Amino acid sequence: QSGYYDNAAYQERAQRILDSLVKSGVPKRKYVIFVNPSDDINAYCTLAAVLSVNKGTLDVLDDQQLAFVLAHEVSHGENRDIVNGVTKKLSLAVAGSTVLSGGDSSAVQTLLMNLGLNYINNEVFTMGQEKAADDLGFTILEKTDYNLGGAPAAMRALLKKYGPGFNDGITRVIAPNSHPRNESRVTEAVNRMQAYSGNRVTVKGADVIVNDKTVLTPIKVGNYDAETRAYYVAGRLARLFHDHKMQPARLDGGSIYVGNQSLYTLSSGEDGNAIVNRLNAAVTPEAKTKEEKIDKTSEKMKKPDATKPAQDVKKAAPKKASEGNIKDRVNAILGRKN
Repeated sequence: QSGYYDNAAYQERAQRILDSLVKSGVPKRKYVIFVNPSDDINAYCTLAAVLSVNKGTLDVLDDQQLAFVLAHEVSHGENRDIVNGVTKKLSLAVAGSTVLSGGDSSAVQTLLMNLGLNYINNEVFTMGQEKAADDLGFTILEKTDYNLGGAPAAMRALLKKYGPGFNDGITRVIAPNSHPRNESRVTEAVNRMQAYSGNRVTVKGADVIVNDKTVLTPIKVGNYDAETRAYYVAGRLARLFHDHKMQPARLDGGSIYVGNQSLYTLSSGEDGNAIVNRLNAAVTPEAKTKEEKIDKTSEKMKKPDATKPAQDVKKAAPKKASEGNIKDRVNAILGRKN
């Protein structure tokens, strides 16, 4: 029904990203993937763990964003959402159709075909299943080398193209909502990234915030708006904090680095030194707090235990020789008289 896009580069790219997700060790089923020729942004998981992604999705999303979209679809497969959704709709629809058609088998067959097309269009999932797929999809992403900022960036791309993606009022009867609002999916993805960082890093608007301090507000570059660039900076920082690899930031040429990790590429007019100073200042208090805890522990170890009796200082001190005795001994050695 969706067709197959006959382009080796597109098919290989989708396969490469799926292979990376499978290597995370989270997916347990064996998946097949293909790109279809549709220009819309969409992807779906069918029965038998077959994934399809629209050509338009690959045209709009970069690899970091596409990885999250495919991880989300793999999660539907892992949770058997397709089977549960189709079974539920099938039983209700067949019962209703049988009554309405008076037992006409052709009407039932038509209904079954329509149900088949519905699951291709992601119309069999509940809101809860979609949220669960976002959760597991992010977990899969955590165990890969992809930037965690790709999750909110992917949802932002959907928001920019299609708006909230949520029907209100009478339109909900005509087109029921199965996916959460795109705005909330962006927010939830940022929250997951923040939790992964140990609640050290988050993004508000286009501000990258570390330990409650704004350290960077990226500017738009090419197809990447300020918010998307902020997600990617936060995604890199989240991994550094999570893996305990956070080091002082430094400016090298036109880029900001933390260790060997490239964090942000400067644009014309941006003050790299100011960004580095703000980032290091935001991280430093945390380091100082750890050092203070270590110092306090050391001081506590140095202090005598108050529960033990104090030693007798007079007994512990060595005996002091008198001045006269010292003179007598020196003169005796020199053969002198007093």
